[in-house]
Amino acid sequence: MTSKLSWNDTNRFPYDIFRWEGIDGTGIAAHMITTAYEGTNTPAEVLDAWDHVQHKDVQHALVRSIGEGDGGGGTMRSDLELMRRMGDLQGLPRNRWESLSTALDHVFAISPAVLPVYHGELYLELHRGTLTSQAEIKRYNRRLESALHRMEFLEAMLALRGVSSGVVAEGTSDPCWSRSQPQRPGLEDRADQSVP
Repeated sequence: MTSKLSWNDTNRFPYDIFRWEGIDGTGIAAHMITTAYEGTNTPAEVLDAWDHVQHKDVQHALVRSIGEGDGGGGTMRSDLELMRRMGDLQGLPRNRWESLSTALDHVFAISPAVLPVYHGELYLELHRGTLTSQAEIKRYNRRLESALHRMEFLEAMLALRGVSSGVVAEGTSDPCWSRSQPQRPGLEDRADQSVP
């Protein structure tokens, strides 16, 4: 699940729910929420989100993320109250709180065979042609990613021989190992500038 492809500024991504197929023919079910990871739960936003679903013939449910987004803060009491009032409000799609995994189970409750298939790269137009003031950080991140890839490969080779170094299992809790956000081009993290 992602919302980033909805940021495209030239071409709208053709699907909200689809099977993303790799070059080797394997695929996974994917869902793109059409709103950002934050927002409020007003009747207008709920209706707008549902109106933007492109293939209602295969997508019968909608996942919306609400709250105070990237800066933290989470869901507000006002969101909870609005949700209570709008649960079955005439003129709106029915609303209910669910865990993300339960909500995605509802979205993917259809046969995978009816999902449209998308082949190839999921391209974010917003990042094309951008420059960065963080080239050195990106270079070190790429080196780290390459080193981790090599380590995973070597761990897999050891596993084929019935041996484990234990390094991968220990390293998975490290923040460098499981970064959740890529470095965004053009952004500076001023909080880290005072660190020697």
